[in-house]
Amino acid sequence: MNEEKTIKGIKAKKVDKIKLWKVVQYRGCMVYIRQLQKEYFEYLVVFDGQVFTSYVIMKPREGKKKLSKSDETKTAGMMFAGAIATIDTLLEDPEKAERENVKPKEVKIDKKTVSTLH
Repeated sequence: MNEEKTIKGIKAKKVDKIKLWKVVQYRGCMVYIRQLQKEYFEYLVVFDGQVFTSYVIMKPREGKKKLSKSDETKTAGMMFAGAIATIDTLLEDPEKAERENVKPKEVKIDKKTVSTLH
């Protein structure tokens, strides 16, 4: 499915599609949940003219080649929960959220390592 094309001297590689899981408004902020490629999930939150984002790379279960539909749905739900928590935190005290030094943290889930924000 991957193929290269040349457009005006620039090589573009065709990749798998982007799946948009959810677009909703929560407490006045737009939330976008999407899946890029097969294992990359992210949320985008638009707050006060800025975009806040986080992502997780979810690998298939041991012995599997791709994520099951259930795993995809659960991961998208987890990303939505993260987006809601981000909005709630920003609305409580935006200056505090800006001052906090947010760094990725690895978490073990079902013998798999997942990066989350901490």
